Amino acid sequence: MTELFIKTLKKLGLFHPNSITLIGVSGGLDSMVLCHLYFDAGLPFAIAHYNYKLRGEESEADAEFVKERARYYKVAFHLETANTEKYAKDHKVSIQEAARDLRYSFFEKLRIQHKYEWIAVAHHRDDNIETVFQNIIKGTGIDGLSGMQMKRDKIIRPMLEFSRVDLLGYVSRYNLQYRDDSSNKESKYERNYLRNEILPTIDNWQPSFRNVMQRNIANWQEMAVIYKRQIKDLKKKYTEQRGIDLYIHTKRLLDDGYGKVLLFELTNEYGFNPTQVEDILDKHESGKQILSENYRMIRDRNFLILTLKDEIEDSIEYIFDKEESITHLGKKIRIKCLSQPFTLDTSGNILQLDKSKLEFPLMIRSWKQGDYFYPLGMTKGNSEKRCKKKVSDYFIDKKVPLHEKEKTSIILSGGKICGIIGYQVDDRFKVQPSTQDMIKIEII
Repeated sequence: MTELFIKTLKKLGLFHPNSITLIGVSGGLDSMVLCHLYFDAGLPFAIAHYNYKLRGEESEADAEFVKERARYYKVAFHLETANTEKYAKDHKVSIQEAARDLRYSFFEKLRIQHKYEWIAVAHHRDDNIETVFQNIIKGTGIDGLSGMQMKRDKIIRPMLEFSRVDLLGYVSRYNLQYRDDSSNKESKYERNYLRNEILPTIDNWQPSFRNVMQRNIANWQEMAVIYKRQIKDLKKKYTEQRGIDLYIHTKRLLDDGYGKVLLFELTNEYGFNPTQVEDILDKHESGKQILSENYRMIRDRNFLILTLKDEIEDSIEYIFDKEESITHLGKKIRIKCLSQPFTLDTSGNILQLDKSKLEFPLMIRSWKQGDYFYPLGMTKGNSEKRCKKKVSDYFIDKKVPLHEKEKTSIILSGGKICGIIGYQVDDRFKVQPSTQDMIKIEII
């Protein structure tokens, strides 16, 4: 097994006797085998352990055990502890996601600080099969079918070709000690349920299942390389960079017979999932938008516009044809399209616009110096001529505080301000007795 391990490292260009690899070590069977493989191969390494504080005395015993193993191998030992449950709650993620985020952040910090060449983790063949199954269940593309990579950035997984049975045999041969995590036996977690309940059932039905899956994953990884080359060519055809924004030609894409799969492949690197992509493609609503962690995707008539969240917050185009709620400058705004018969609201802070006077798409943005509009009912002297007023002067007259001004949105039609949301409608777009359809906009 050590010979195959060395062969794998050499194949990946990772066999460097003068470079130190940082190994993430839980104390369990997998990570203890990985440590011994590095030791047996004569390769320098250091050990990092993360105590998640989830299993009381067991967690403390794990940390002490790993520390003792580092002394045995005469290598550097790094320990970090954290309240994982608090992190999960604060960041609104699962315990498993929190643990993963914490440990990989810790490993990367150590790698940079101590100039370690690689971060090695102890995933093996059966872990990879579980990962692929999880991806399939959640919905995935070719990347999800490809599973974990042996090398991605500075993370390496040199045991992916070994099965758990291989590891058990190695432990027996070298009489290695390891810690048994009692939580692995609990099937309440998704991965444990797969490991303890689902996959053993498939093993009983198809004994060669895991070997077949290993070959499948290898094939899918090769297919992914070919697939991504084609996607790269298609991206040039169906996308257009405009400044920092990416415009996706959805009409051209759909006319050529492509749909959700290609759109997902064009956008998944920005953090959008298949369900979101399907939703925005199916609804045909100009102004519809979806969010990922850092990006916003907006549906236009012929495009999907991909932009950074911060860049689009100030100016967003919408087409309203039904009730909808949006958030702009931290305020939730509700828009309704009403047809006669309707009753006008006289509270004063609700915009009511004659739809027939509007040009779509409408735009919502923050107000700017120099903006002007014609406040409802304001005329010059005794004449009936509308009075033009700067938005800044209107705020002064109304004694609007600075912090409220900064959070105030205006709505525009054809480049003309048709109202200050929460304050005043423009006289040019007011509802009249002849109005048949009205757009009602209010802060909720």
